[in-house]
Amino acid sequence: MPVSHSRLVQMARNWLWALDPTQERTRIALVATEVSSVHADEQPDVFAVGNDGQTYLIEVKVSRADFLNDRKKPHRSNETLLGNWRWYCAPSGIIEPHEVPPGWGLIQIVNGKLQERLPATHCTNVDHEAEKAILISIMRNVWHGPRVRGIGLRAYSHIRAQERWVWETPLAAALDPSYPKFKASAGIDHQPHPPTSSPEGGDAETLGPLPVSP
Repeated sequence: MPVSHSRLVQMARNWLWALDPTQERTRIALVATEVSSVHADEQPDVFAVGNDGQTYLIEVKVSRADFLNDRKKPHRSNETLLGNWRWYCAPSGIIEPHEVPPGWGLIQIVNGKLQERLPATHCTNVDHEAEKAILISIMRNVWHGPRVRGIGLRAYSHIRAQERWVWETPLAAALDPSYPKFKASAGIDHQPHPPTSSPEGGDAETLGPLPVSP
């Protein structure tokens, strides 16, 4: 059965969330899906920030035509792009490793799970102004905003990881009570265009929890 774009975005988000730290990068601290900003040309499917401030980008493609059209987008030829670490994510057979741009990695579905077929390499040609705009969009749209599909982050107190969101209002009211809680992290997924008349109602659509954090 073909995988939907929203499902593959969720899988890519979970893969990135669980990415092990290395000597070059730390654990992911914040991840957001399907983010947009009027001040950024790119609208990343998955955007994340590590504990050390490095940024991560995953572009999800579910068809060959989608990938080919993505390569023609004007911002793909920019000297600077989002992400110190970048991947395309697609079902097997849609993208070949030699087709991805220099520095980009390739994640594919293998036996129902995501595997990194081509490792990404660290990029320094980063559009920091666009990344600031994306981060501001994430912060401004936490409360059922239309420009962010879902948000998750690892939250910490002074002494230990929290099992819940650390904020009071307004974030507490925005949480979907049915969203599963898990150790050291929390998350919420919104509808793409939620109603604005009742933001504190049951308008959040759960796509599934982020994986349990170690």
